[in-house]
Amino acid sequence: MNIDITPYIKELLFENNNLVIPGFGALTLKYSPSTIDHVQGLLNPPTKSIQFDENLVVNDGKLIDIIQQKHQVTTEEANRQIAKFVSIMRDQLDRREMVNIAGVGRLYKDFENNVQFIPDSTNFNKEAFGLPTVNFYPILRDKVTADTIVPSGSAKSYQYTKKKSFLEWFKDYSEENSWFPIALVATGFIVLGGLLAPKLGLFNSAAVADKKVNESPAIPPTQETSLAVDELPDNIPAEEDAVDYAEDEALANADEEDIVDTESSTLSPNQRIAVVSVGIFGNKTNAQKRIEQVYDYGYDALPNKYMKNGKQLTQIGIQFAFETEEEYKATLKHIRERFKGAKMIRKE
Repeated sequence: MNIDITPYIKELLFENNNLVIPGFGALTLKYSPSTIDHVQGLLNPPTKSIQFDENLVVNDGKLIDIIQQKHQVTTEEANRQIAKFVSIMRDQLDRREMVNIAGVGRLYKDFENNVQFIPDSTNFNKEAFGLPTVNFYPILRDKVTADTIVPSGSAKSYQYTKKKSFLEWFKDYSEENSWFPIALVATGFIVLGGLLAPKLGLFNSAAVADKKVNESPAIPPTQETSLAVDELPDNIPAEEDAVDYAEDEALANADEEDIVDTESSTLSPNQRIAVVSVGIFGNKTNAQKRIEQVYDYGYDALPNKYMKNGKQLTQIGIQFAFETEEEYKATLKHIRERFKGAKMIRKE
């Protein structure tokens, strides 16, 4: 005799909150109250969902009793049919197959060899059985305001107002909130100022750079080295700077004895300092472009202005700190790769 046990599992779950399948596990019902999904506009009835616990295997007798009643068999035969049913399910699970209990759910084994349960959508709550999920939509009504109250003798009657236009709403809101027009005007000025500031030249990067040239520390030359004017990048227009650049080249062999160190760096006990010259310029535009190049390569530019033969010159240098000779050579190599003809003028 072969008895299909799965229909009795579903039947018993409508009558009981838990059911043990002897030697396999227990199915337990969990009550969930009705819920409202405001986003989807759904009203869900109260439900009882199923959970599976493979640790509860002690026979509660419910499944044996219903088999005996339905098929008029002995307790031993009922136990044998249940054991056969459990054996078939375990074989399927060991083969990584999914076991389906119609109307109840599906069982499978995960990667850690634990039995997992996926319940079906059946609602085992008898009180709510058959109740569908209901779509609902909020009812929109015009708002009754105080200005719609119209006195009529000793009684008062009410009527709905028409929807306000944007101008009417703005006027009413401004009267109730006196700060609102002021905040709106202030915001407009801020936005307008942000748009006009670049056109009016309120933020002049060149002016900031010139100020930095005037305030940065000077670079002292030594008697052992001579300063050379570096070649400028290709993006400097030749027709605009040819004359000034020629003048800069003429200064390459000039005597820099008038250049004086005005500031010294504060170093940690293990650090030493080196200064590299990357150009001398008589033209402000060329000097500024070299300063921008230095910053683009991640160094701090040290410009120094001084007078020579009645002409104002700008010496651009790079000062860096180092602790080891290897660190010094690596930094110097990096600078010379980016600035042709860079000259070491001080190493302490």
